[in-house]
Amino acid sequence: MPTRWVINPIIKETAIYGTVYRYPKVSRIADPGRTPKTGTDPGTGKAFTVQPVYRHCTVYPPEDSAIKWCLSCVAGEDFTPVDNDPEIITVLDNADDLSVSFSTLPQAVRDKIKAALKNRGVTLARLKDTDDLRSHVRALGRRLDAGFNPPLTSGAFGEAFHRRGLPK
Repeated sequence: MPTRWVINPIIKETAIYGTVYRYPKVSRIADPGRTPKTGTDPGTGKAFTVQPVYRHCTVYPPEDSAIKWCLSCVAGEDFTPVDNDPEIITVLDNADDLSVSFSTLPQAVRDKIKAALKNRGVTLARLKDTDDLRSHVRALGRRLDAGFNPPLTSGAFGEAFHRRGLPK
């Protein structure tokens, strides 16, 4: 399943008993490329269909932070809804291998990534075009969580999805 890194808003919801839940906006968007799940509600006997949403691993800022965005590695089959959402910024498409040199990306893509980093308070002075993509993603993630250290391949995220009980 293809992956990409996106910057997206943090959505907050308050449950009945006052518990506040945070999640990335991308996690509530249906992936039109995945097969809908169907079933029958055991309580009512009514049939239902659910369109699967994008799978993600997300790094958040601390809950008391003024930062209202998060960084997600998103897995999906059809990213059209993500591409069409003006609040979601794709930082890196086809993010299966972060060991690739930043300099191998087309100039327009490098400029887009640098702008996303700079607009979110990341200091670019330490990042070089000869660094790997992981260094750039790590710099953005560490703006949210100082301990953030992404794996070099999306396969590690696949294992994280699996450990969280999400379907492969």
